[in-house]
Amino acid sequence: MRAKYFKAYYIHKKYIKLDIDDTKRDQLIAKLFKEVADLDEYPEAQIRYGYCLYKGIGVKKNLKEALEYYTKAAENHQINAMYNAGFLYFSGDAGKKDFKLGERYMKLAAYHQYKPAMEYCKKHNILL
Repeated sequence: MRAKYFKAYYIHKKYIKLDIDDTKRDQLIAKLFKEVADLDEYPEAQIRYGYCLYKGIGVKKNLKEALEYYTKAAENHQINAMYNAGFLYFSGDAGKKDFKLGERYMKLAAYHQYKPAMEYCKKHNILL
C-alpha cells in the first residue's frame, strides 16, 4: 500500500507524467489515496484523501466526509489533521458545530507546536 500512496503522491506533485487530462488525473489521485486511506495503515493517505474531499479534487466536494478522514488521521497522530479536524468542528462547515471536539483537536495540534493551531487558539482565546 505504501507504493500506491507514493504513486498517488508523485502523480499529484507531477513528478510522474501521465498522458491523461487533469480531470482524470485528479480522479486517479483521489482513488489511490482513498484505497490506501481506507486500509487505515498509512495516515498520511487519510489526510490527502480528506483534502481531496475538502477541495473537490477528483471527487465531489464533501466536507462531512473530509472531516471523517481528517479525524481518522488525527487519531493516528497526524498533527495537521488534528488542526483540520478542529477547524471543521469549530466552523460547522462539515455539519453541526461541535465546540468540544473542535477544542480537543485544535489543542492537540497546538500541543504539538503546530503554528496555525497555536495562532488559532490565541486568536480565539482557547487556553492551552
